[in-house]
Amino acid sequence: MNTLSKTQVIALFLGATSAQNVMDAINGGSSFDTVPDDQGIYKSSTGADCASNADCTAAGEKCANLQQATESAVNKCINGNYCGSLGRVGGNAFSAQCWVTPEEGSETEPAAVDPAALLSGLEGLITDDNTTWDGVNDIFVSSRFNYQDGWWIKNEEGKWAETDKP
Repeated sequence: MNTLSKTQVIALFLGATSAQNVMDAINGGSSFDTVPDDQGIYKSSTGADCASNADCTAAGEKCANLQQATESAVNKCINGNYCGSLGRVGGNAFSAQCWVTPEEGSETEPAAVDPAALLSGLEGLITDDNTTWDGVNDIFVSSRFNYQDGWWIKNEEGKWAETDKP
């Protein structure tokens, strides 16, 4: 029988919690319970565990390698529209890099990226001079329309409020 040390158990718990926080950000704008009253919603993701696109059985989902600046990457099923999305949860940058199914051969896990650098570079491209994400701990930037559809920031009420790109 294998036993885990206290440190290993804590690491497993924190990794699972961190992945859940990223999924909460990805799904932030997908429920009327999690957005302000005057805002529409988008399609949610199941967040099921996966090791390839074939493991994601919900319509339109792909296997995403959720990479975080300070945590180990995990694979979860997300709506394919959000492959490449970026954000932050609790101030920790993340990126949702999806697996690609080639016409021939087998899928491979996406390459590691620097989520913080990608998010910082994207901010400079899609915001105006009067907009900054500095100090924003919880943000989701959708890749659905090539990052042109805006972003969602978790407000004081715990709701994911959409900001349209200027």
